[in-house]
Amino acid sequence: MKSKLFTIRAVLFIFLVFGFFGCSSNEKDNQFQIIFIAAQVNEGAVSEYGTFLLEKIPELTIEGKVPLFSHMIMGGALQQIDPMMAMGTTVRLTGLMATGELDMVIGNMESASYMAQAESFMFLSDIFTNDELRALEDRLIFFDITNVNENNVHVPTGERTPALGISITGNERISAIFGSQEIGVFIITNTKNPELAKSVMRTFI
Repeated sequence: MKSKLFTIRAVLFIFLVFGFFGCSSNEKDNQFQIIFIAAQVNEGAVSEYGTFLLEKIPELTIEGKVPLFSHMIMGGALQQIDPMMAMGTTVRLTGLMATGELDMVIGNMESASYMAQAESFMFLSDIFTNDELRALEDRLIFFDITNVNENNVHVPTGERTPALGISITGNERISAIFGSQEIGVFIITNTKNPELAKSVMRTFI
């Protein structure tokens, strides 16, 4: 079975070359979107958090279009139980990124790690000053860079990514969504709304 990392990269390449369902990113509505990703997600708590965040940052409504707060179930367990569903989730997520419809991901480390290998996340150094990063030092999220060997096993290269996310594990509202899972917040590299995404990320500082 091909690795999930290979799947993400391969599907992303297809979308970038041929477009997602024949539509370019310029044809998509500029609607702010956050996706909550993990093996287990409390859908009701996602909606409650979306209401809270919109009240806190009303600018997330763009030209009358309210932001989207949705969830995806991902993880090794799903891959083992229902490979086709796991593939469908990957295709959907990759399509959203390829067309610039996704602004942020809040998710567990397993899902975020695979996305990080595909260079999906903005460097925090593009968001925060050096002083701000130093203040966040114990919450910064890095990932091991891996290569896939001939047995389709991810082997660490000994290098790590730059800081890509902030740990928000233990945040009360986030715990209502994910329970006790280790959770981080990340900005998608090609977001159309970088300043709004930064504003959301700053609510966790």
